[in-house]
Amino acid sequence: MEQAPPPAPPAPRPVRRVGTTTMGLVLVVAGIAITAGMLNPDLDFSLLCKLSPLVLVALGGEVLIVVTLLPIFFRRWRALCATLRRP
Repeated sequence: MEQAPPPAPPAPRPVRRVGTTTMGLVLVVAGIAITAGMLNPDLDFSLLCKLSPLVLVALGGEVLIVVTLLPIFFRRWRALCATLRRP
């Protein structure tokens, strides 16, 4: 009597790091600001420095969205897909 091979383990889900999007945006804005400062030495960066705490607000918002809203969205999406697949 032959035994069936054990089932393959499920493929690991890709991990999304929280803060990736926000950090990417921060790096783009910082690069643009540095380039603008090099091209125009009279540019005042005080407004940029005053708005820098918004980076923390954006990171916190992204964490809250990933932790609370995305699981709800994916649960509803899976339920919708399951109902559409039924004959």
